[in-house]
Amino acid sequence: DVERTYRDAFQRALRPDALQAIGRSFQLVADYANSSVSSIVSPMLRQHRVDAVELNVNLDENAVFQTPAQFEAAMGRLTQIVPVVGASMGARFDSGGERIFLVDDAGTRLSSLQAM
Repeated sequence: DVERTYRDAFQRALRPDALQAIGRSFQLVADYANSSVSSIVSPMLRQHRVDAVELNVNLDENAVFQTPAQFEAAMGRLTQIVPVVGASMGARFDSGGERIFLVDDAGTRLSSLQAM
């Protein structure tokens, strides 16, 4: 089961002490890009009691493959939504769940290096 393998590996990578320290003070805007990632990540966020605003949760096979312009438009929306809802961070997953693109609390996109 691919989903279970992914979920278990993700859980092992988490630091439970960090999650407990953050508690409900951490708010996330998660954009799943209409991919199956939502079926894996969304339940994990709820399990760890992360306060999340979730976007593009429903699987839409027509929206999975996006042009660079569509991706940039979606990232632009995320940069606007994060500060408006007062979130600590925004995250957009790619359609395969292999990459994540982050936005800080001010709505600024973070480079890969900044995210690490």
